[in-house]
Amino acid sequence: MLLKSSQRLVYLPTIYRRCSTYQVKKVNQICSVYATKSYLSSNFTRSYSVEIEKPVMNEHWLGSKPGSGLIHGRAATSLQDTFIRSFVMNNEEASTDDWIELSRKVFEVKEGSINEINFDGRVLDCCITLNNLNLGRSYLKYLRDIGRKYNSSTVCNFIKLCYENRRLCTEEDLAKVEQFTKYLLVRYKVFDSIVGESIVKGLCLKNDWQKCAEIVDQMREYIAVNNEIISAFATCLLENDEIQKAWSILTNSTDKKLTLRNDVFIAWIEKTKSNPDQIQQLLKFLQFSNVIPRKTVCDHLIAAFSQYPPEKQLTGTYVSIESSGKCPNCGEKLQKVDITDEEFNMLRDEFLNRVLIRDDIFKNTTPKELKNFFEIVKRNAPFDIVIDGLNVIYMSGTMKSERVYSRLLTETVRHFVERDQKVLVIGRKHMYNYAKENLEYVRENSTLFLINDVSEDDPYMIYATFYSGPESCFVTRDLMRSEKYKLSSDKLALLFKRWQQSHQIFIEYVNYSSGRVFFKTPILFEMAAQPSKFGWHVPYHPDTYSGTDDYGLHERWLCLKNDG
Repeated sequence: MLLKSSQRLVYLPTIYRRCSTYQVKKVNQICSVYATKSYLSSNFTRSYSVEIEKPVMNEHWLGSKPGSGLIHGRAATSLQDTFIRSFVMNNEEASTDDWIELSRKVFEVKEGSINEINFDGRVLDCCITLNNLNLGRSYLKYLRDIGRKYNSSTVCNFIKLCYENRRLCTEEDLAKVEQFTKYLLVRYKVFDSIVGESIVKGLCLKNDWQKCAEIVDQMREYIAVNNEIISAFATCLLENDEIQKAWSILTNSTDKKLTLRNDVFIAWIEKTKSNPDQIQQLLKFLQFSNVIPRKTVCDHLIAAFSQYPPEKQLTGTYVSIESSGKCPNCGEKLQKVDITDEEFNMLRDEFLNRVLIRDDIFKNTTPKELKNFFEIVKRNAPFDIVIDGLNVIYMSGTMKSERVYSRLLTETVRHFVERDQKVLVIGRKHMYNYAKENLEYVRENSTLFLINDVSEDDPYMIYATFYSGPESCFVTRDLMRSEKYKLSSDKLALLFKRWQQSHQIFIEYVNYSSGRVFFKTPILFEMAAQPSKFGWHVPYHPDTYSGTDDYGLHERWLCLKNDG
């Protein structure tokens, strides 16, 4: 593979952001080139080789200045992070000289934000990300050997590192964690979520759930307790057989919009696996909270159900369930999304009052525009399809011609009109400037409403869809996270997500030569754990999954089936 210098200078600083296995290899490959100029030690150049054009570099390259055409600012910091990550990834132990050499290389990137003050924390943070406990121990030893005092970032990150690798911790590690936790409790009378998380995890490593409960209650008085803190606390309760207290945390987490770590579910299964009713209790929690676990959790579920007597035993099989919703293992179909009229009306009213008509509504629209929109919707509804016009045309990119944009919108409208569906298109006022012939089909075959260029179009689109009734659908690629966040409760947010999943149409592909547009239809079955005639179906993510929101079709499922 041959990379041009310009490509390489952009590629390397941004590589740290995603960190797939492929990209990690690329980091090492590019670092091997830089090593030819003695910018990196041999620690950075192991295992991979590639033919890359040698960069044109001078002795001041790493210390570039703004305007020099070389890296600075965020790109420089990304390069510093790349150096640290590569070192942590390729080493289990390091000498004092190795650490000094690494810090020298990092600090030579003059425009980066990593410096002598935050370097310690960044190194240990990278050890946490890559689960390298041995190197974390080595770094603490290095700091002690050179006589440098541990700062709060170092202390907090070492506690977190030990917590993430708690099965590997030695007595010496645990003694150090206890010492560091006491230090934080003495130094901080009031602490933020970062210090609080470290204190809670330090107490969990000591199994001191009573003190942990005291700290969590104290924190709730002045900050929002995050999912890392609650997950650690719940896991600690389970490991100390405080089952009911842990269950209370699980049920309360949904009201506070917290996504618990999978550690909690695994701890629950391990502590309650002798009681099949409590395992069923967890499955019902996954169902009603709409939580999709990792595969590791499913592995534990399979092991738990395999040990029960035949009448309660469930055999676990991993399957792929496609858009038909039919399980290839048991033959059952997944449950359809069923939103009652009462739920629909509640969601519609909540959206109108909290998302569309809110205190700052006229920040991004005008009273006249809103009034005109309401009148047009009232006069022409119900619509079968509501289209976010701007979102559709930018499917082709933001630098295309008016002709490309208008053709894409025209073909989108045509797709639904040919199916005898009534269409509303919400566009922007700059579309008035489009040539008349370019939007002629859209104007003649749909209701077209153009809002101000600074207005938010998503609330208008959702309002028109709600107003048109339970059967109306909408077309956009926007996932509308902000609209969901503005709803008043987690219950309504989950209801909105289910409605969105079963009513949103995505543009999947555009054939620009023919102008044909291909769509991804709404998902009509539930994408959460659900009971079946023979047992349960549980959607899951691979263990490498790093996302937070779940939209779209889940094809990975665990089928738990009673073979009796």
